[in-house]
Amino acid sequence: MKKIKTVALIGLGAIGAYFADSILPVLGDNLRVIAGGERKKRLAEEGLIVNGKQEFYNVTAPDEDTGFADLIIITTKITGLRQALEEVRLQVGLDTLILAPLNGVESEDITASVYGWDKVLYSLMRVSSVKDGNRVTFDPKTSHVEFGEKIRLSHFKFLLL
Repeated sequence: MKKIKTVALIGLGAIGAYFADSILPVLGDNLRVIAGGERKKRLAEEGLIVNGKQEFYNVTAPDEDTGFADLIIITTKITGLRQALEEVRLQVGLDTLILAPLNGVESEDITASVYGWDKVLYSLMRVSSVKDGNRVTFDPKTSHVEFGEKIRLSHFKFLLL
């Protein structure tokens, strides 16, 4: 598997902050937060306070050509998924993987309908996070993400025989 050197994150809210907090110290500016308009301006000026620590990010507009990301993480609400998939289009290359750990079970299907199953990582997010203005609080000890490949039911039955 290719090493992940660049990550594009769209949805820097209560859940997105969990990812950004872990990725920023490792990748620095190679973590791109995708945001446009007023949101981009606000994030660039105010940043985000995550668990009491002020953070600033490399904020990239959806129409900026920054090259492809190795991994895209989508942490919008499920109702914003289709728009987010359009806004990350310039980040998607041949080898880009997409993680969309959203509430509900259809985020992978929707993502695959736009970019194909070969780009989708199945995922499940467990985090209790609160966002108030530009402050986000969560307990990193009780939060985690699980990801990997889907086990097809027919394959699972075969393994049991």
